[in-house]
Amino acid sequence: MEGLLAGVEPDRFAEVLAGAEAAARAQFPDEDVLTVLRRVLSGG
Repeated sequence: MEGLLAGVEPDRFAEVLAGAEAAARAQFPDEDVLTVLRRVLSGG
């Protein structure tokens, strides 16, 4: 997921972020999704 939002057109940001959330939900338990997205988006 890293680099997923880099260079995304502003009008597609919500769409791409929703896709990242869906990918995270497919790989991690629901209670960890927000933590995973925060970690990825912060570069950590």
